[in-house]
Amino acid sequence: MKGKKVDKMQFLLAVLLAAKIIVPVHEHTEEDVQIIAEAAWLENGSTGKTESENRQCLIATMAVIINRMENDDKWLHKKGEKTAYDVIMAPGQYASPTRNGIGHTFVPDWVVELTREVLNYGCNVPDYVLFQSTQSKLGTVWKIIDGEYFSTESGHYMEGKDLVIETNKQAYLQQCYEEFKKQMQKLSKQSAKYIFKYIKKIRIKG
Repeated sequence: MKGKKVDKMQFLLAVLLAAKIIVPVHEHTEEDVQIIAEAAWLENGSTGKTESENRQCLIATMAVIINRMENDDKWLHKKGEKTAYDVIMAPGQYASPTRNGIGHTFVPDWVVELTREVLNYGCNVPDYVLFQSTQSKLGTVWKIIDGEYFSTESGHYMEGKDLVIETNKQAYLQQCYEEFKKQMQKLSKQSAKYIFKYIKKIRIKG
């Protein structure tokens, strides 16, 4: 029986991450992955839409959570390191169905993988986008996706209007490959020659 086809560039990235030759764009735990996936799905996921139709709004929703994790802010009342749980459970921020649904919500596998992608590679939502709501009264609107308003504290009005929200996977894979080449230069010529011969075979579309 044939095994599952392996994305070789993805496999290389996993090896580099595991070896700590490169690090994720956003440091995170497995708990963060699951909580962000559940919260994003509860906030803006829809079983009535396809994966591609859900994608932009979900990525932007995940980005808001991550941005709040990495910013010292007045509404979380917590300085320094914050988890996804801290962000979602902060008083007066996320709706009760979202807070109460954490740990009790089925999330499609592709949403969990998308969450990993955003955490590992980053996305093109700026770090100053800190709000998402069905209402426009929060801060300054940066972009509207499927009726959801993504906003900043101030400034940057509708700067994301024409932007297609996506992860930075392709750019990050290239960055990883360049970093890998630097690491290979530290090896003996014989070892590097062998490894590069193998890597050339797996440089396929990621």
